[in-house]
Amino acid sequence: MSNGVDSTIDVSSQLTCLKTNNYLWVGRYAYAYPDTSYELGKTEATQIHDAGLGLVLLCSTASGNGFNGVGGWLYNNGYSDGTNTANKMKKHGVPTNSGVAAYVDVNEVNPNIDLSVCSNIHALVEYLLGFQSGLGGEYTAAVYSDNYTLQALCTPPSGCSLPSNDIASWPFWDGSNQQPSCGAAIVQVTEETTVCNLHPVDTDYSTMASFGQWPGAWSPSRGRPGPPSIGGSFSPCWRVIRLRCAGASRSFQPGGWMRGITATETGRPAGASRTPGSRSRLPPPASPPARQRDVTPPRACRQGPRRSRRTASATTAGNL
Repeated sequence: MSNGVDSTIDVSSQLTCLKTNNYLWVGRYAYAYPDTSYELGKTEATQIHDAGLGLVLLCSTASGNGFNGVGGWLYNNGYSDGTNTANKMKKHGVPTNSGVAAYVDVNEVNPNIDLSVCSNIHALVEYLLGFQSGLGGEYTAAVYSDNYTLQALCTPPSGCSLPSNDIASWPFWDGSNQQPSCGAAIVQVTEETTVCNLHPVDTDYSTMASFGQWPGAWSPSRGRPGPPSIGGSFSPCWRVIRLRCAGASRSFQPGGWMRGITATETGRPAGASRTPGSRSRLPPPASPPARQRDVTPPRACRQGPRRSRRTASATTAGNL
């Protein structure tokens, strides 16, 4: 378990202070629309990494976060958001298999959405599946949300026929300052506080060592971080985490946002890539490099200030 902060502002001026106060990773927005000022820049990404801090990324758009209502939760909107997010991450040099969380904090952004209604939770799942496909198999999708929304994804309303029930196995970032939902990988502790003269920032903690972060660069003072165990890859330290969600037990291998792999699997998750309109979700497993002898694991959008977020989004919503 480790402590971190997430923010809508550039934190690069206080990286030494964050490390001194035992904050070991930073959550920032890879892609944000229409609030583009929230986005991480390439220089900041490099500075965070070079300082030895981990970097966890998010995506937040008016379509995805619920600001535009259920009507924004379309597969094609999710696909577009995922594609734009992946492009930004590649531009910043974030390695493949790193995680990125779609921000869908319904209870905070649009509490009028009732997720006990099957059609509403169905629409949210469609958006998330589109987001995952838009990442192109290069990055691993996760969900940042409030406890109410995460519980609805973990245990959909009885009798609802969803396009996929696998969302419950995605890694969750619980931003509701409550007990973590369904084995959340990251849990928020405080919101809109001040840390190291940075405001506003939220403080968080991770519930496991590898939670999709881009690990910080090695430095003599902190030791060399081991490569994260990417889900679907082989790892010399293979172990399985048992999470229980709505009474059902699921197994995950930590790392890379814990892309699902059961105790009986030893390779990558199977599945075919999905383009808009198709039904299959997961990307095809990549072919192993020719003549490879040793398999070594690779190195391994919540809106900003909650009050100002609504103002910023409401101001620009008419331009969407």
